Amino acid sequence: MDTQKTPITCPQCSRSASMKVPLKVNTRRDRGARDGILSGSLFAFFCDGCGYSAEVLPRGFLYQDPALRLMVYLSPSGDPATHNIQLPTSFGDYRLRVVSDRVRLVEQILIRESGFEDRHVMLFKAQVKSTVDHGQVSAPASMVFAGLLGEASEVALSLPDGTIVALPKAHLDATIAAYPLQSEIPLTWMRIDSAWAEVRLAERAPARSGTWWSRE
Repeated sequence: MDTQKTPITCPQCSRSASMKVPLKVNTRRDRGARDGILSGSLFAFFCDGCGYSAEVLPRGFLYQDPALRLMVYLSPSGDPATHNIQLPTSFGDYRLRVVSDRVRLVEQILIRESGFEDRHVMLFKAQVKSTVDHGQVSAPASMVFAGLLGEASEVALSLPDGTIVALPKAHLDATIAAYPLQSEIPLTWMRIDSAWAEVRLAERAPARSGTWWSRE
């Protein structure tokens, strides 16, 4: 694991400290990195003086999982070019993604582990949000993919407060069928998020039943 020793002043008690902030991990070599990212412990700062805790992100963090053929660059600014970061371009069979926070990085990992295309998942979430916005269901619109439930029959979506909403996987399957995707341009880093999905939905909105969200 590549790290950078970073001086930190506790915002609560002003105690001076330092932390080895991760810059790059490879899950083949760094066995605990994946779990540390999901739990938040990889970026956790704890003040020995007052017990204050916080998440400390570097300006750029590269996550590589050779087994999943996934590489994700986390940049709080959302744009690697902001810091003149030169991302690797010799991984043509990888899914290459850019995210702006740890939660989105976790989402990318879980989507890949579940075997889905992140583009389909984002389109699916955008459809959920659209349905919420029109008052057809009572679930909050801000959701993050959290895996599958019920013997892979339901899609788990996590809300900001930690609540899990479960929707039938058949709805995601319907999105996959309705939106065939073109192959990605090789060696292209993409930011696939809700904004991306909203644009795609606006470009082509397939007809769907008014009972699309019924669980019956």
